[in-house]
Amino acid sequence: MFEGYSNITAKNWLAGGTSIDKQDGMFSNDFFVYDLAFRRSIYCFNNRLTVLTTNMKLLERNRRPVVTTLFQSNFTELDEVVLTFNSQTKITEFPYEQTFDVNQLESIIDHRKLTYYLHPNENQNQSYQIKIRYGEQEMTYCNQQYLIDPKNNPIIDMKSKKFREPNFEDNEKYFRTTKDQFGLGYIEHLQVDDGTGSFVYTILIDQDNLDRWISEHSYEDRDPWSSTDLSRLPPTIILSKTDDQHIFYDRETDTTCYACFSKDHLNVNIGFVQSFGEPCFAMVRGRGPGTIRVSIATTDFMLKETMWMVLKGQWDNPQLISEDENGSVHVRSEILDNGDTKITVWQRIYLPVEFHITQA
Repeated sequence: MFEGYSNITAKNWLAGGTSIDKQDGMFSNDFFVYDLAFRRSIYCFNNRLTVLTTNMKLLERNRRPVVTTLFQSNFTELDEVVLTFNSQTKITEFPYEQTFDVNQLESIIDHRKLTYYLHPNENQNQSYQIKIRYGEQEMTYCNQQYLIDPKNNPIIDMKSKKFREPNFEDNEKYFRTTKDQFGLGYIEHLQVDDGTGSFVYTILIDQDNLDRWISEHSYEDRDPWSSTDLSRLPPTIILSKTDDQHIFYDRETDTTCYACFSKDHLNVNIGFVQSFGEPCFAMVRGRGPGTIRVSIATTDFMLKETMWMVLKGQWDNPQLISEDENGSVHVRSEILDNGDTKITVWQRIYLPVEFHITQA
């Protein structure tokens, strides 16, 4: 159902991502359908995944909840079920249901020991509630394996989502209702009228020194390039979440991620990057003097325009790292009159391009 909802009603197709060093990556999309719009970027580094959502707007006149699911999974087979809030409060008796207002929760550890850090500094000016529910949940799956009577099947064509009853919900009576014990946590966004709503959270898997990692987000220095001492920085930094740009920094890998959603705002002037030539997604790892690694992906599916970016200062000798079948990709650098460096990428394949380049 979601596939049809997204594809049939989509009003733009800006989506994509890239990776770097064959291990870390990012993905961004400009989601715009008939009833809802938002921009989202997801940053994946080692055991941590940060999700940034901005420009949330409900496009229908009729009010209804706009939510982001943090987690939803069963816990029937688990020997021990523990829900932890703010690294201290432990919930072990279920069913359980609670609603939390802005900044009441800094972190959640769910029943599968995944940690959700809720970035209170970034979200403090937003309007939202976090809702947690643990208990029995009923579900109806309209799949053939759940038919009450295999000889009375309302599915005409599952691929096209075509059923016997014109109203989809009228087909539920042909299928068994399933029950299980589920844990559910989600964010209900309350600021969805003017497109200014945003939210950021990070999922952590088996994070060592979790309390310290969380406490380091209170560090006030948010400029990764003012010093070579990275220990003074928070582990993750949202450098920009404007209407048309998402820029994110990961301290452990010294990597900056860029998502430019609009051709009207391609001058970023953050880190080593001055600007891009078109909407794109890019990652830059390392710092000068020396060599940095760059990965960039165009959003121009038909490759009508040549992709380029401008790095601050003088850089030379770009060397392609990504696979290049049959000479399909070429990277060239040139020094501009103002002393900055323009990197031009020619490509005949719609894939991210990764290269390293050295400070001149």
